Amino acid sequence: MLKIMHLYMVVLNTQEMLIRSVCHGKKTISLTTMVGIILTIVSINEINAQESDFAVFSKYRKISIFIGPKLYSKARTEVAYGNYSFTNKLIPGLDFGFEYDFHPERRWSLTTGLIITKEPIYNFKYQIFQKDLYPQYNEDWVDKAKSYSIYSLSVPILCRYKFRTSSKSFITLSSGLKLMYYPTGGAYFGFEISNEDQTEIKEIFGLKLNTQDYSIYESFVLNPGFIFVKNKFLFKPSIMLVLNLQNIIEGEYQFGNLLSSPPARGKYELSGNYLAMHLAINFKVPKKKWMKVNMHINKDEDPVNLKK
Repeated sequence: MLKIMHLYMVVLNTQEMLIRSVCHGKKTISLTTMVGIILTIVSINEINAQESDFAVFSKYRKISIFIGPKLYSKARTEVAYGNYSFTNKLIPGLDFGFEYDFHPERRWSLTTGLIITKEPIYNFKYQIFQKDLYPQYNEDWVDKAKSYSIYSLSVPILCRYKFRTSSKSFITLSSGLKLMYYPTGGAYFGFEISNEDQTEIKEIFGLKLNTQDYSIYESFVLNPGFIFVKNKFLFKPSIMLVLNLQNIIEGEYQFGNLLSSPPARGKYELSGNYLAMHLAINFKVPKKKWMKVNMHINKDEDPVNLKK
């Protein structure tokens, strides 16, 4: 057991080094190399060895369906100049999709699937001081904004290790990478004010955002969980931590046309990192029902002549 846990920590350490190298602008290992590392560790630990502890999983389907909430990390802002900014907040979301386990009856297995989710754009709270507004505004303007874009499609490729905790429960430890398809696009948020008779309208806050100029995004995935064996299905709750190698949204914000304060400007970055809880179910493979036919032959009777 200690040897297995040590190998799992090697995978985690490898991922941490890769993330650090990206953050410091160093050359990263390609996805092909990462897959090779995972498959090498799997082969060392005899992925093809079937064990009796996990034979029960052969009675259930290899494909599972899941759904679950997720929470994205806060976006990051970097002030270029000025005193105005806004407060970013955590962004809630929802995952759903399916997972396929190639060898659920083995201790080590390879899993993949499809994750569908609506990608976030922003979730923030901002404040405009009363001194920068028209006289009819009697107090500071405080508001919040939240927006999502289109659905993305993600394919995880994970190496999974299982061990039994009781006759009806197991713990799983999974690690690997994820590829996400997210088409290019942009978004804009703006806030305008007007004087009392609406003869003058000014935009005093704007946020202009764009995706990267490519559509395939790469991520590292950590996915511990449980498996509970029921009579008709497997219940598999798990936690999925996703760390992206690149931001999914980048852009700039600007405050201007203020009545008193000077303009302000800065950068906006949304990493797309998130923590999700997946609730998955594998249904049991139905038993084949054979039709039982009883035949009685009387030896004293002639065979049936079908031509009559």
